[in-house]
Amino acid sequence: MNHLRASSTAVASESRLGRSARSPRKRTFRTCAGTAAPNRRIDFAQQAGELALTRIAALFGVLIFAADAKASDAGAPPPPTPACIQVRAEARWVPYGYNHIVTLANQCSRDAACTVSTNVNPQPQTADVPAGQSVSVLTFNASPSQAFTPYVQCTLK
Repeated sequence: MNHLRASSTAVASESRLGRSARSPRKRTFRTCAGTAAPNRRIDFAQQAGELALTRIAALFGVLIFAADAKASDAGAPPPPTPACIQVRAEARWVPYGYNHIVTLANQCSRDAACTVSTNVNPQPQTADVPAGQSVSVLTFNASPSQAFTPYVQCTLK
């Protein structure tokens, strides 16, 4: 009687699994051509993912090429700031953050026209600095960051 119970349990497990537990069936998958190939499976979702990654990589390459072309079209670098103009960056604490201030001290004999920007605020601001005087430019009001880098270009008038 125990033998019959064991075999009925095996039959029940076979029906749940869909195949015999003692002899697993070899799986055969269809390829794109429609022929049977054992143990070879084409996963169309994986192919679609690889295609998407290829397209993203190609787009990224085009964007880098365009950025390089735009940078090379910019021409010669701007003239350096004269040595007689000193630049000082300062972050002053105010309620709710830091004010980013760039101070330009003109020790030249001529007036200077300067363009000031920072890594936090890349929009350029212009300032005229008379000879022998200093001008402070507020580049960011109540910034959460204390650190910033000023970018200054000045030309003498």
